Amino acid sequence: MIAKRDRSATAEAADGWTPIAPDSLSAWNARLLNTEAHLHQYPYWNEPFRRIHFTPHYLVYRSNGEPVAYVAVLQIGFWPFRVGVIKGGPVSLVPKEAVPWPALNELCAWARKRGYVFLRFSHPDAGFSDRIAELERAERLDAFPVYPHLEYDLIVEQLDDEARMLASFQKIARSDIRNASAVGYEIKAGDDPQFLVESGLCSSA
Repeated sequence: MIAKRDRSATAEAADGWTPIAPDSLSAWNARLLNTEAHLHQYPYWNEPFRRIHFTPHYLVYRSNGEPVAYVAVLQIGFWPFRVGVIKGGPVSLVPKEAVPWPALNELCAWARKRGYVFLRFSHPDAGFSDRIAELERAERLDAFPVYPHLEYDLIVEQLDDEARMLASFQKIARSDIRNASAVGYEIKAGDDPQFLVESGLCSSA
């Protein structure tokens, strides 16, 4: 009898950035609810981008065998022009602690090994952006000219009167909302990841 080494288990326990298995993504949606992760880092948010030719990659960073950071990278393009988009990440998995500096450096190394021309970081925390700017060869600019935009931008003026604000929506947006309501969709709004649980879109278990 020949014993075969379980390489997948070894990869899971390895330090550094390692990929998250596709069948674990639902569990990560729930796990991220216990962190300060931006909604744009959730697999739930990123998976639909496959329809517009992005390839999401989900990675966990381990130090001394313990998971301490997570990131979702949206990849677009093919070698020799492959780029990655990171919105609101990486995410610390350790409460009240920042993403370790080695994790940021090793994320860049991970991208280089896979033929990325560059990684594009965008983050709502200016302090985090300052940390990224300290990485070797980092620049403060938007060097991603092929980022796909929606067919239209919905610009809404924030008003105290919700009815007036809804009435101010562009015609195409009002039409989309009416059509969705007519076929049974319930329109809800929220920008907090907990909204996914309240809406029944993912479980916190």
